[in-house]
Amino acid sequence: MIRRRSLAPVAAAAVATAAAAQPVASSAGAFPQDPGNVDVGSTFIGRLERGVQTLVQGPSAASSHIGFRVFDADGDVILPRDGGPSSSPSTNGGVNNLADGTYFIATYRDTSRAAADSGDYRINRGNASLPVNLTLLNILTSVPIFSRTNLPGTPTYFHFIIDRPSISRQPVAVTTRPGTIRFSNPDSFEIYAVYNRSGGLLSRSRIVNEETDRQEAVLADPSAGSYFVGVTSSTLEERFFPGFRVNPVAFGFARNYRIDIRSNGGAAVSNAFSGTLTNAGFEFFQLDVRDEGTPVDVGRAASPGTNLRLRVDALFVPRLALFNADTGELISEETGDGGFNPFTVSRVIDLPSGLPAGNYELAVASGSVSFDDGFFSLVDGTPQGEEYSVIVGDVTAPGTFFLESRNDLDFFAFTIAEPPTPCSPADLVEPFGVISQADVDEFVSLFFANDPGVAALAGPTDIVSQADVSAFVGLFFAGCPSR
Repeated sequence: MIRRRSLAPVAAAAVATAAAAQPVASSAGAFPQDPGNVDVGSTFIGRLERGVQTLVQGPSAASSHIGFRVFDADGDVILPRDGGPSSSPSTNGGVNNLADGTYFIATYRDTSRAAADSGDYRINRGNASLPVNLTLLNILTSVPIFSRTNLPGTPTYFHFIIDRPSISRQPVAVTTRPGTIRFSNPDSFEIYAVYNRSGGLLSRSRIVNEETDRQEAVLADPSAGSYFVGVTSSTLEERFFPGFRVNPVAFGFARNYRIDIRSNGGAAVSNAFSGTLTNAGFEFFQLDVRDEGTPVDVGRAASPGTNLRLRVDALFVPRLALFNADTGELISEETGDGGFNPFTVSRVIDLPSGLPAGNYELAVASGSVSFDDGFFSLVDGTPQGEEYSVIVGDVTAPGTFFLESRNDLDFFAFTIAEPPTPCSPADLVEPFGVISQADVDEFVSLFFANDPGVAALAGPTDIVSQADVSAFVGLFFAGCPSR
């Protein structure tokens, strides 16, 4: 008879070492041990979402089988994938909809069928000379969550913690600098809650319109990172609790719903999240708040009040938005229809009357995009990187740029100002306003060319002389006068 071992001390150690992702040390009598009572340890994979993991074992070209098992916290096998000499070289399998808790995966390889022992995380046999591969996939996106190749054929243990809400769709990305993000539905009265990545309950919705019972949840000045938004049709306001816990209720409303997202009280971004709720049902969505980083500096683009064109060339249909860099005001946008074009596509914002003097930023994105005041942008699209170039007025932004995915966004900063003028007779070359060695080199060149401008530095004359050199030296060391 195999004695069942408690996982309590191991789970605590797993959490404590999660950040370092180091093997969990096990003492005598603790998880896990092989039949020879030798400690083997377990490597922490990470904290995963409910219901979106599947385990894939393989592939391998060798004929002898590979296998893996998933154990619960008590050491019982909940997913055996044990083959035999005649089985496929690759043994695949999945486990979904796991409850919250800690789970262990054991990988191994053997030429004989392994007994499906329970209660002690046991694998009867293993061959260290044949390698094993292990991959965890997100079943919604087929994106690998964890992958390890060429594991030893002897039993090798990994563990992970399920404590995230399951997400039924791709995340939506938002940028705001800074700003308050509001979640509501003006046509209905769903209940909302906002969580951080660790399950901390940041906001529950509250009634903001007594006549319609419309609710609103608020996420104030969020830092960059992932957040989860819960929605339910139940009339029980206190339904969401810390740790992504949802209070079960027997009654609710079956309905179609949408969640509007607003920034700083601006125009609503509709259908950012939408779907159908069953009676007393609920769903979670992921919202990624981006830090857009430092904008690319394009420099001076044009003079105030002159015709200005902002242009992006790409192999996709880009989305553009023009913001006032000092106030965050959305001045103009060009979103149009999305799609892919096999030829280069240009998207432009034309401003025939130009812009007043000031600082501005151009946002470039793809996918489905909504813009608003406060540098607000909400990007919702399929993962697909795109290459593009940017022209602001007569200035081409330096280099070619790349959106990592259709949830990505870039900003380009430029100024509208009168062209600079020389600050002194010694300020001979651009950039004007700074007297430097470049001005000395230009003076020397003009001096030997008997330039009339240089000849006049020391007084009206047509011939350069030592007096002009002395005059330039004096102006050079005087620098630019303060303006």
